[in-house]
Amino acid sequence: MTSAMFRLGILLMLVLSGNILQGQTEIFSFDKDTSLSGWIANGTGRWEIAANNSIAGTKSLHHAYDNSQAGTDYLFHAYPVVLNFDDTLIWQFKIRHSYLPSSANRWTFYIAAGNPSACMPCNETALAVGVNLNSSDDGLNLYHINANGIKRLTNGTFNWEKSIGTGTGIVKIIRLPNGTYQLWAANAADGLWQFCEEVKSNIIPASCYFGISYTYSSAQDRKLWVDDISINSKPIASDRFRVDTFYFLSSRQLWVHFTAPIDPSSINASSVYFSPSIAGIRIESGCQHILVTFPEGSYDSISGQLHLIRLKSQGGLMINDTILPISRVETRAFDIVFCELMVDPTPAQGLPPFEYIECYNRSNHDIGMSKWVLSNGSTKIALPNMFLPKGGYLLVTSKEANGMFNHLNHVIYELPSGFLNNEKGTLWLSNEKGEVISYVQYQGNYITDKIKREGGWSLEIIDPNNPCGGAGNWTASRSLSGGTPGYANSVAGKNPDRKMPFLS
Repeated sequence: MTSAMFRLGILLMLVLSGNILQGQTEIFSFDKDTSLSGWIANGTGRWEIAANNSIAGTKSLHHAYDNSQAGTDYLFHAYPVVLNFDDTLIWQFKIRHSYLPSSANRWTFYIAAGNPSACMPCNETALAVGVNLNSSDDGLNLYHINANGIKRLTNGTFNWEKSIGTGTGIVKIIRLPNGTYQLWAANAADGLWQFCEEVKSNIIPASCYFGISYTYSSAQDRKLWVDDISINSKPIASDRFRVDTFYFLSSRQLWVHFTAPIDPSSINASSVYFSPSIAGIRIESGCQHILVTFPEGSYDSISGQLHLIRLKSQGGLMINDTILPISRVETRAFDIVFCELMVDPTPAQGLPPFEYIECYNRSNHDIGMSKWVLSNGSTKIALPNMFLPKGGYLLVTSKEANGMFNHLNHVIYELPSGFLNNEKGTLWLSNEKGEVISYVQYQGNYITDKIKREGGWSLEIIDPNNPCGGAGNWTASRSLSGGTPGYANSVAGKNPDRKMPFLS
C-alpha cells in the first residue's frame, strides 16, 4: 500500500467518525437561536433564522432579503477559538442552494478571513470554499483570496450541480499539520462521503472571522440555507504564537504577519517599536498582521531592528520577545528584469494558450512591489500588494487564464487581451515613485526559426544580467512546451555586453 493510499484510508476513517480531534469543537446550530446576535451582515434584514424548509433540526440560517436587483449579501462571525495551524483542523457545514449554480448565482463559505466582509480581493489572505467564484464549471473548490485576487487551489473534480443539485450538501475540509488540505463532500440524502481532492499550501490565512457570502441574480434571492457549522481545533501551544513572515510591501511599508490573530489592545509604543528610533513611524494592526509605515521621503535604505515585546494573541497567548532584523535596500534600475514574453501563444505547444509576461528578481534582496505599474505605453496595469523574493519569478498573464498557472508562487491574472503586440512592442515596469525599474523593446523577428514564428513559442532572455542586450540577448524558447513560465529559461547562459559605448 502506498503512503498516499494509507493516508487517504486514515482520513476516511476520521471523516466517517465525525469530530475526531481531542480538541475544542465549536458548533453553530440554529435550532435554539432566536436572533443573529454576534453575527455581522452587510445590511439589516438580509438573513434570518427560519423554520421554513430547514435543512437540519427545526430551524436553519436562511437568506431572507427580497431584492429587486442582483446582489451579494454576507454574514460573518468572529472566531470563538484560535485556530491551531500547527495541528489538524476540521471545518464542516451543511448548505442548500435551491437554484443550480452559475457565475451569477453562487455561494462562498469563508473558512478563515481577516475582515467580516466578502472581500475580493482581501488585504489579508482569506481561505474559502465554494462553487464558481472565478469559473463556471460548477466544481467545488478551495480558494485563496488576497491582494492578488482569487486563486483557485483545487481542480473542481466534485461537480456540485451533478452531485448535489438543489439538494442539501455537506462539506468537510481537513487541514493536516503539513499544510495539506483535504476536501470532502456528501449529499445529505444518503450521507455518503466522497473524497474530492487534496492540495498543499503553507500559507497561513488570517483567521479572525468565518462566514458565508451569497451572490444572486434579481429573481434568485432567498434560495440559500446553511446549518450545523462546526470548527474543530486543538488548543494552540503557548510557544506557537510567533511571527510567520515579514517583508517590505513598498519602500516605506513593512508587513509583519503572525501565526494567530493579534489582540489589538496589546499593541503600544513599548510592545512594538523600531531601533534606532525614527521619528514619524506609524504602527497599524489588522486581524493577523502589523503594518509599519516609515516617514515619507526620508530614507534610501532602512536598517535596524523591530522589537515585539509582550505582544498577545486574541486567545491570550504571549509572544516570546522577538527582535526582527530589518534591512531594506533601495530598488535600483534592472534589479527586476523582463525575462520571458509569450506574445503569440497559439498554436499552443503545451502551455495554456494565453499571453504572459515574466519578470525576474536578479538582485540579492526581496523586493516589495506594492503600487508598481506595468505598462505597454498605452495601457497600465497596477500591481497589487506583493513582494518578489530574490531569485523569484513573477508571471503576469491573461484574466481568462485564471487558475491555469496556480502551481506557480507569484501569478497575477490581469493582462488584457492584445496587451502584447505580436510584431513589436515596448514594456515598462515602474515602482510606486514612478521610477522605471525595467524596460524592454522586443520584436517578433527575434524568433528566427520559421516554424516557431508561427506561434506557441515564447521569447526568452539569454542572460538576465545583460538586460540591455537587445536582439542578441533574446531568442525562442527551447522548451518542448513552448516556454518556461515561473522557471529558469531554457536558453539561459552567459551573454555579457562586450559592445563599447559610442556617441551618435
